[in-house]
Amino acid sequence: VVVYSTRPAGRSVGEIAVETIIEKEAEELSEQTQNDSGITKKFFDQYFEGRKKGYALKISSPKLYENPINPFDLFSSFVAPQSFKYLTAEDFEPTLSI
Repeated sequence: VVVYSTRPAGRSVGEIAVETIIEKEAEELSEQTQNDSGITKKFFDQYFEGRKKGYALKISSPKLYENPINPFDLFSSFVAPQSFKYLTAEDFEPTLSI
C-alpha cells in the first residue's frame, strides 16, 4: 500500500504491507488495538459511536521514502484519495526508479 500524506507534504511518503484485516465488535477491537493504534480511546469511541462492528488494518514492513514522490509528476489527472486508490503495476512502475 502506498501511503499518501495530504498535509503537510502532499506527497506519497512511503509504503506499508497489510498483514491482516481485523473485524470485531467495536469494544473488542478497541481492546485489541488500543496499544498500537495511535489514537486515544476517546477518539476511537467517537469514531465508532453507534456502530457494532469495526475494522482495523494490521500493518507491517513500513518503508519511508527518502524523497517523497509528487503524484502530479506521475499522474496527469491526480486527485488526492479520500481513503484509498487502486494502483496498477503500470502506475507504480515510475516509482521503482526513484
